[in-house]
Amino acid sequence: MTETASVEISADVNSAYDTISDHAVLGGITPHIKSVKVKSRRPERYLAEEVLVLGGREYLCMVRHYCRPPHTHEYTVVGGDAKGSRITEMFESTAGGTRITASIDWKTGLRGMLGHGSVRDDYAKLLCAAALR
Repeated sequence: MTETASVEISADVNSAYDTISDHAVLGGITPHIKSVKVKSRRPERYLAEEVLVLGGREYLCMVRHYCRPPHTHEYTVVGGDAKGSRITEMFESTAGGTRITASIDWKTGLRGMLGHGSVRDDYAKLLCAAALR
């Protein structure tokens, strides 16, 4: 099931994109990304082993990120606990900063059903972390 999370932050679109699309940076400012080990990096994409905390559960994932600055960041879980999950973030300049809308198709399986929270709500908190930077 695809859900949507949308937040507006007071950062300009380039700053918001740079922070949110680089999970190694974002992991330093939000508890929803516990660790990131980049395995390979190219200008438009990177592959990373990540530990994500969403919906009250911890997921160990291999994640392929596709970057199209400054408006689209998409990532797909290609291995691990949430294999097949996909999140697409769209960045739009607004008068007050940047609106970030994420389309979230998170494959939780049984692990997610045992969680104690909402993946969508936790993802919105993750996006808001960029405003604190």
